[in-house]
Amino acid sequence: MKVDVLSFYKRILITQSLSILFAVISNFHTRILINSSWIFDNPIIFLLIMFLPIIIFVIISSIIVIRYLDGRWINVLLISIPYIVYWFIVLVIISTIFPIHGDSEDYGLGLIILFLSACQWISVVIGSIVGTAIKNEHLASINKG
Repeated sequence: MKVDVLSFYKRILITQSLSILFAVISNFHTRILINSSWIFDNPIIFLLIMFLPIIIFVIISSIIVIRYLDGRWINVLLISIPYIVYWFIVLVIISTIFPIHGDSEDYGLGLIILFLSACQWISVVIGSIVGTAIKNEHLASINKG
């Protein structure tokens, strides 16, 4: 079985670009939550600001995967696993450029951000899976008809 090298490099380039894009969006969302003290005053607003963008992020990532990838399941792994590495790299870069000044004994915010980061990673995985499944269904319907 011969592998098209150009197609392979194109797939790697697109999936890694999407991983970096998703990591930047996730860190931007996290940074907005950290810098907004008024969010923590009302629990309903906190839950809306925390989870509504994650649901929107699943929808957007699904649309991006449908639009730019070819429906192969390996793309889910090529997006979701490097996303973790890129998320930490973007976090370090943003933290050095825009440091957060807060209480060093405040572990509650750190736990919230840890939970939010796990939810963001799960949303990337779900968005990639949903986008790949929809693209596969679309390609199957084209091949039948």
